Amino acid sequence: MATDEPDQEEAPKVTRKPRAKKVPQDENLDTEVPNADGPDEEDDPKEASEKKNWRGGPKYETFDKISLINFQNVEDKDSTDPVPGFEKPADWTKVKLIHELALDPNFKIESNRPEGSGDEDSFEARIRVIATKAYFDSIREDAAQGQLGKWIPSILTRIREQLLEMVPPKSAIAMQMNEAFDLEFVQQQVDRNVYDVQGAIKTVLEMMSKLCAPVRDERLQKIQQNLGQVSSSGNDLVSVLQDVLALLDDMLMDLANFRLMAARPSLEKQAIPYEQKAFRQALVNKEVTMDNVRVWLQKAADAETATLGAASGSGSGSMLFNRHFAVFARAMFNLLFSAELIDMQENFPETFNLDRDRLVKYQNEIQALVLVAVLIQIGQTSAPPLQEKEQVELKDSLLALMEKADTSIETLANCVIEAKENAILARQSPGGSGPLLAQEQKETLRSLINSAVEMESPLFKIIWKRMRAVLESYTVAPRYTIAMPSKEELTKVGLNALSSEIDKLADSIRFLAKYNANVYHEWYDPMLSEMLRPPPVV
Repeated sequence: MATDEPDQEEAPKVTRKPRAKKVPQDENLDTEVPNADGPDEEDDPKEASEKKNWRGGPKYETFDKISLINFQNVEDKDSTDPVPGFEKPADWTKVKLIHELALDPNFKIESNRPEGSGDEDSFEARIRVIATKAYFDSIREDAAQGQLGKWIPSILTRIREQLLEMVPPKSAIAMQMNEAFDLEFVQQQVDRNVYDVQGAIKTVLEMMSKLCAPVRDERLQKIQQNLGQVSSSGNDLVSVLQDVLALLDDMLMDLANFRLMAARPSLEKQAIPYEQKAFRQALVNKEVTMDNVRVWLQKAADAETATLGAASGSGSGSMLFNRHFAVFARAMFNLLFSAELIDMQENFPETFNLDRDRLVKYQNEIQALVLVAVLIQIGQTSAPPLQEKEQVELKDSLLALMEKADTSIETLANCVIEAKENAILARQSPGGSGPLLAQEQKETLRSLINSAVEMESPLFKIIWKRMRAVLESYTVAPRYTIAMPSKEELTKVGLNALSSEIDKLADSIRFLAKYNANVYHEWYDPMLSEMLRPPPVV
């Protein structure tokens, strides 16, 4: 599906803190970074060399060989079960990694530890906290009885594996690590109750000091100080071990993300051809079908035909391809503006499998913005009307409340009432006084809000349609003409207070739409040509 902009379009800038990514384990990244491997055998090499990707560069290039962190558990005789709460992050599949780098300018690999994941309040994070506490409490109980040694081999195995992941396998420092932590010798010393645990931790910290980034120096020095002050009970020593594991975990993340940052330019250039090749192979292997995609596009094509007439599909060249993109965009917005939550949809289009979480996020943002617009409109139904600055302040308050899990409709209604009363106070003369909202007015506002926040309410439907129209028109507009509606235009449709949020969301959605269309156009175009073909003349 050809798009109308051959030049490079940058990923939208994300100002909100990105949610930590979690993906299933699949492939080991401690290998050569994926490459497009040149043109497929059936492609003519000359023709392939002339094909251009969406960023204007050559379609086929070769990735530089870079080494990321091997996050898979080491499956050798020395491997041990991961420490609860310190499990290695799930592997990013190669195609998922490339995809996220292309779409998310703030992408980084996150730790599995709750305090490092950016998702500390999630159910999964709370379970990890409980498991981690239980694990180290068990160690402390044994340490209090003089049996700390039984835990040392497994913990040192974990530490050695993490240290080795940060250095070249045949380097002098790797040899030093293997010699310093000869696990067979460690076990013998532990069995004889003569192993110097503090000495071993001191050696570990010395090695870490040679590898950690300067930003981690203060934490490392703090652990070294705590090691020098451990009590004879061994309990403080357990806390030191826990701190060492946490710092090692963060050092691994530092190194992995540094390597990603260095590799990003090369990886981004080949994102589209690599994803195309991966999807093509998945189809060949029957790991994925296009069944849901066909049904999804057909609904949008039928709506397009009913609106414009089938005869308009008989064009050629860029006009036809632009119509294809318009139908594709309609189908995408059908997902985003569906009353059914995206993460609950069974017949989800296969070409968006990598972006399901992203679409869920966009759908949530759309619903939140529409709800805020509805509440602001209700706030304008009684005197005095809120001025532009007051509307923006109310919007900010409402969005902040929606971030909290315990926010209710009553809480949002009280926020609107408070904004109205603040507006009344602002209009009173200095030193003057006057009535605020009467109880009857407050109850009227609450009643209006309770009925209007339902998706089936007339006001919600109106704002919902207006939001879709704004976002969809921006997405399908040619690049040389694109511009978000002016504040005056947004004011007419009751969205002026949300202009900054709409701008950011529209940029993100448009970028995803263009990217997805460029990746999968070789499958979309034949389907859409067939779906939009005029019926035969009888």
